[in-house]
Amino acid sequence: MVLLLTERDVKSLLTMEIALEAVEEAFRGLADGSAINQPRRRIETGRGLFHFMASAVGSRKALGLKAYGTFGGQIDFLIPLYSSETGRLLAPVEGDWLGRMRTGAASGVATKYMARPEAKTLGLFGTGTQALTQVMAVCAVRPVERVNVYSRSPEKRAAFAAGAQKHVTAQIVAVDEPRAAVEAQMSS
Repeated sequence: MVLLLTERDVKSLLTMEIALEAVEEAFRGLADGSAINQPRRRIETGRGLFHFMASAVGSRKALGLKAYGTFGGQIDFLIPLYSSETGRLLAPVEGDWLGRMRTGAASGVATKYMARPEAKTLGLFGTGTQALTQVMAVCAVRPVERVNVYSRSPEKRAAFAAGAQKHVTAQIVAVDEPRAAVEAQMSS
């Protein structure tokens, strides 16, 4: 039986802790050869681009493909997930939030192994679609107390700070200059 997972389903089921665990497992698989990653490929159509990438993680007995088109600003992400044992389709998954969580989790795994264990301040540059999950992931692996966020738009950084605050216990602070995020980061 094939299970369709919508964006709403993914948002209700996927926690950052699950994403961190899965991404770290995939990285281990890449290191030991039990996982495979096919880099992104693109097809130009004249009106836009069609992007696709694939991977398989042996320990999860699954493989999948992420596909999406970029045509005039509209992007619809789809991830068909297959059994690596039978080749059968398990689930088509709408992949916007899933992709954001995966990207954020990759930063969280990197932070887990590369940042000082006692790091309490995070400097964030940019408030785009990937920013929230970056903050969520880093806050999940470090005792972050403060996130200094900068973007070129004062309105966007203020809106991001207010919206992101609902997702983490760290204080989210919009800063007016890029240097403020860096200096605050270095002083803690």
